[in-house]
Amino acid sequence: MRRYIYKWSRPCEIGRECPHDCSVDSCEAASCADCASKCPSSRPPYALRHGYITQMLREGAPKPFLSDRCDVGEEIIDETYDERDSSEKRERRQELLNEMAKEATGGGYL
Repeated sequence: MRRYIYKWSRPCEIGRECPHDCSVDSCEAASCADCASKCPSSRPPYALRHGYITQMLREGAPKPFLSDRCDVGEEIIDETYDERDSSEKRERRQELLNEMAKEATGGGYL
């Protein structure tokens, strides 16, 4: 899995130009299946994990669900994986309050 993530996170592998002015023919990272991690633009596997957890939080997934799904403690999600800024967190809390108020009263929370 690691090898594929490094490979497919390189710009040249997904049809973009190399930001490092390398030719695919002469680039070591592009010429060897085990060398893709040598590309400065490739991303390590944990970047996918960070991105997945953050995106799920943005979409409203509860931390207990993510904790079980990703085998990581809720505290670690807060400390390490949650890349949302304070305004994103505030907006999500407001959305949840509005949803809860609508369900409880049939109206909205202002």
